[in-house]
Amino acid sequence: MSGILHFVSEAIAVVVLGAIFGGLIQVASAWSDRDREGRAAALVIYDVLSEALGKAHEPQIHPTQPVVVDFLAYTSTWEIERKALARTMPPRSYAAISEAFAELRTLGRKEALAHDLRDEVFDDLLDASQRCEQARRIAWRHAQSRRARVLGQLRRRREGFRTWRGHRRVGRSVRDARKQSSRERKP
Repeated sequence: MSGILHFVSEAIAVVVLGAIFGGLIQVASAWSDRDREGRAAALVIYDVLSEALGKAHEPQIHPTQPVVVDFLAYTSTWEIERKALARTMPPRSYAAISEAFAELRTLGRKEALAHDLRDEVFDDLLDASQRCEQARRIAWRHAQSRRARVLGQLRRRREGFRTWRGHRRVGRSVRDARKQSSRERKP
């Protein structure tokens, strides 16, 4: 009888452990899928903001031609991708990208009212391009995989260390030159 109870308790333990490990695998898979979805959305937003930034500079490139850009079309992409970004981005990054699309929406409304974007709302166009550039950089950062982010951070730290070592060498050279000049002055 004790052999059967021992066998049943081992079977129950195996079933419980299997359920726990199955749940952990599902959680890891869902987390990975959400992360991949967020990176894809960030990449789409990066492309849209790059295009909008190029269109925002159209009045400077062709000052004699009227600007005909459908800035409201960019906000439709934002409406599609913003939920995926909200799930994966920190609130400040999400807010910066949201502000860039709000600027584009403002430009679209002014353009719909037949305002000339070259003259009357140049400040709005400049603000929109600055916000788009800031949001574009944030979106690019979030579009990178974890591995690419870590490698980028390591590369930047290594470059910073090289710069620091270069400054240290220059400082040492300056100190040596000062010592040499002070020795020459003391005859």
